[in-house]
Amino acid sequence: MWRFFRKYSAPLVECRLSLYIRAVRANANRQAMHPGTTVRQDCLEKNGLSVTDAARILGVDRQTLSNLLNARSGISPEMAIRLEKAFGMPARQWLMRQLEHELAEAMHKADGIDVQPFSGVPSEMRGRS
Repeated sequence: MWRFFRKYSAPLVECRLSLYIRAVRANANRQAMHPGTTVRQDCLEKNGLSVTDAARILGVDRQTLSNLLNARSGISPEMAIRLEKAFGMPARQWLMRQLEHELAEAMHKADGIDVQPFSGVPSEMRGRS
């Protein structure tokens, strides 16, 4: 059984990874919304808060929150915790939104990243025992 699993699981994993990469690239064609936009819409606007009021609630500088809202900075783990405590959405979700945004941005540049796929043993290791 183990030999069967070992023989057939690697192509399955590669296939799933390939499908995932294609899906991410397809989604990357759309402009990824910065999570600061979500903070502005779901936390400030829905609650009628000004940037100053929200910064006070979160316990951060007004400029720090402004940078996030205007996409000049991202959501740090600490900010995600602050947002969770203040507005209820789990910190993990805030961080996933940040990660998805960053990955979409990187995928726009993926064609410019020149890396050859790894296939086997590195050349300097061949012939050694």
